[in-house]
Amino acid sequence: MFELIKAMVELLGKSIPNILEAKKKKNLNAIGTDLFLLYTSLNNILVVGRRICAELESGLNWMKRKVQEGEPDRELNTHLDFLLSQQMVNILNFIKALKSLQLQVQIIAPEAYAKLIPLIHGKYSALSLLINAMDGRYSKPQLVVASEEKLGEIMRIANEYITGDALSLVEHGGSYHSRLQDEFDPLISELLHKVELDNLSHIPARNYAIIETYLVSRKPNDVLDEIEDVLKQLYEAIKSNFSLQDILLKVGDKRFSPSNPYIEY
Repeated sequence: MFELIKAMVELLGKSIPNILEAKKKKNLNAIGTDLFLLYTSLNNILVVGRRICAELESGLNWMKRKVQEGEPDRELNTHLDFLLSQQMVNILNFIKALKSLQLQVQIIAPEAYAKLIPLIHGKYSALSLLINAMDGRYSKPQLVVASEEKLGEIMRIANEYITGDALSLVEHGGSYHSRLQDEFDPLISELLHKVELDNLSHIPARNYAIIETYLVSRKPNDVLDEIEDVLKQLYEAIKSNFSLQDILLKVGDKRFSPSNPYIEY
């Protein structure tokens, strides 16, 4: 989960200088609101991500202690279901903010946009699958991880199709998506893997090794540290280049209100 968000945040971070340069040249002060919404949604993802990690770390200590005390069937009660549902809303808000910026990103930072396409576009995009895994309406929310190998392959293929023409993705976006669909679909379907815990609200102590393996191998707090570094850059960019009037939402503005759980567009 965090690996996927980190990959997207890094791409957006590389776009910040281009966006600010375009703002100066074209007087795009209105872009400030969308950048602020992007920052806010990502900050919420970071905060909830820290809480998820804290629950897992404290829970692991409790579970190992119970196993040592001869009580492997004792269950750890967590708030992970709620936190994952909250994180799903944060990600939807992030996608909505990114959608508001998509035309500017297409023109200003086409290389970043090209790599974002397989992650955010379509019903079976990477983020759609992630949201489905976290959605607790039809099944138990799942903690998932992204394959770094598959993610790297997706980025490599997207990079091969970048022409260097800033307008090509805008003018030929449909054909671009179509050409990549056959190559991306198998990779996207294998990108996310469930952490094998059937019920995140009640975890038997004997399953402590599953959580320990996840924390040691995936290092989610380290990934969140990298997300936080880019967020700090975005914060400074907004603070230094936009006024309160540039970023303040108007009364009744619907840009930060996701209307449904579907993110294809």
